[in-house]
Amino acid sequence: MTAQAAEILFMEGRAERLVSLPLEPWMDSQPAFDRSVFARRSTGLYRGYLGLWELHDAQLYLIGLADGDGHPIDPACVFPGQAWPVPARWFSGRLDLDRGERLAYWHQNWMSNHEVRLRLYFDQGRLLKRRRFDHARLFRRQVLSACGGLEPLRQCLMAERQRELGPVGGFTAAGLRVLGLDDCADVEAWPADDDDEPPDGLVEYRLKLLVDCGSPVAGGATAAARDAAVRAGRLRGSRPD
Repeated sequence: MTAQAAEILFMEGRAERLVSLPLEPWMDSQPAFDRSVFARRSTGLYRGYLGLWELHDAQLYLIGLADGDGHPIDPACVFPGQAWPVPARWFSGRLDLDRGERLAYWHQNWMSNHEVRLRLYFDQGRLLKRRRFDHARLFRRQVLSACGGLEPLRQCLMAERQRELGPVGGFTAAGLRVLGLDDCADVEAWPADDDDEPPDGLVEYRLKLLVDCGSPVAGGATAAARDAAVRAGRLRGSRPD
């Protein structure tokens, strides 16, 4: 299964890579909802939609949707009689987002490893608490445990250095450093910003979507992030994943 395009959460002036699907609980609670509105799918977007979210004054909002071709979806198709932004009062539970450099890329689901995992806990769309985890340390422990230690992993990588993917995943240069293998010069590292899901391009395109369709936003954080991207010229030439 191809790695899936991430949702974007605007929070505290940053555009975050969200590896959770906050819209799914709402659709599951609506037996009459017709998912054919998300009929345009791709191998990198099996769910058929891309969501833009914002956390503003501790409230989670859905501020935009696009289909598999990057076309804006009318909010009335999903939430009759409503316009963006839509308060996500249906959502209670945990949302995960990744920060920092990519350490490894796996060609399925959300299976990329980043340096930091941030977990946000909600009750009816209101943020209750957050927790930050050092994923780099966890990544090193899990990989070395699976491979039987540093030297066996080093030997395996050197033996298979012509392959694109290593025995555990596609390590980036940052991932090799975390593992203590940055001296393995002959090992070809997976690009940190691979073609399937470049983090900057992902953010830029979602911002461009907001600019193009004129969607209102929940608060100043999103507007500031969008305007800064426009001023920097980062939206020109953006495209969907």
